[in-house]
Amino acid sequence: MTNFALWIDHAHAYVYKFHDGVVEETQFKANAMNIPEENIGHENKLHDHNHFYHLIAENLKDVHKLLVMGPGIAKNEFKHHCEKHNHQKLAEEIIAIEPMESHPTKMMIIHAAKKYFKNLTH
Repeated sequence: MTNFALWIDHAHAYVYKFHDGVVEETQFKANAMNIPEENIGHENKLHDHNHFYHLIAENLKDVHKLLVMGPGIAKNEFKHHCEKHNHQKLAEEIIAIEPMESHPTKMMIIHAAKKYFKNLTH
C-alpha cells in the first residue's frame, strides 16, 4: 500500500509519495494558478483557494493513506474541499491532519511523515 503526505498552506503544497523505499515529491504553487497575490495567504478568500485545492486533489488519484500537515487552516480547508467537491474518496483516505510549522525543509516533512506512518503499524 502506498502512503502519501501532503504539506499545505495557502501558497504552496508539497506531496510526498512513499513507495518501495523511494520518496517522490510533487510541488504546487498557488501563484502558478493565477490566484491574485493579494489573496494568497488570506484565509478569508477560500473561494480563490478552491482552484488550488482542486488541482492538488486531482493529482492524488492513487492515494491509499494520506497524512495532511501544515500550519494554519489550509490543511483543514483542503479536507473540507475534498468532502464537498467530488473528491469524497480522497477525503476518506485522509488518516490524520497534523499541525506542522511554516516553511519546514523537505527532510523535516519526510521525517515527520515516516515517523507517523511507522507508528500506524505498531
